[in-house]
Amino acid sequence: MEHTTGKAEAILAAALRVFGEQGFSQARVEDIARAAGVGKGTIYEYFASKQAIFERAVEQGMTRYLNCLDEELAAPRPAEEKLRRIARLHVAFVVGHMDLAHIVAGDPGVLSERLKERVLVMRRSVEERIARILAAGMAQGRLRHVEGRVAARAFLGALAAAGMNFFEHLDRDPGVVAETVSDLFLNGLRAAPGKPE
Repeated sequence: MEHTTGKAEAILAAALRVFGEQGFSQARVEDIARAAGVGKGTIYEYFASKQAIFERAVEQGMTRYLNCLDEELAAPRPAEEKLRRIARLHVAFVVGHMDLAHIVAGDPGVLSERLKERVLVMRRSVEERIARILAAGMAQGRLRHVEGRVAARAFLGALAAAGMNFFEHLDRDPGVVAETVSDLFLNGLRAAPGKPE
């Protein structure tokens, strides 16, 4: 039933605005239809339920994030620069998807078991990508030897915590937040000059 067209995209965008303003639980399909400029019946031509709209928005966001991440990783750059760029990408993504982030953070019960599993799979996939960057940096002697998966998870955890800043301080500069996380993380990992690990 769910398919992607210009109208479906407009419904998704309107739904995110409505969810952001009212919260997922309080939002009604009628509110989404009104915000999208369509009739309630039109919503059901594209989506089976309010939950289906939300899940499609989350899945789209995850796909966009991974696509952007893969573009960054494909470029031939030193590991440190890749990590800095990932930090900027992550923070910019959170800021650009605040409505979705507010819903997930404020009402984690809105995620179905299937979607929770998809989010977990995506997180593991991102961790693996970051662990590969770290391994390359360690192999080149640019980063200290540490357990890559643990370091990757710590990096993502720091980015997630930094993203929470924007719930309380919308005026924070995303570039400064990303650079702060990058500096803290990389200064702890950088190999000392002349000291092979």
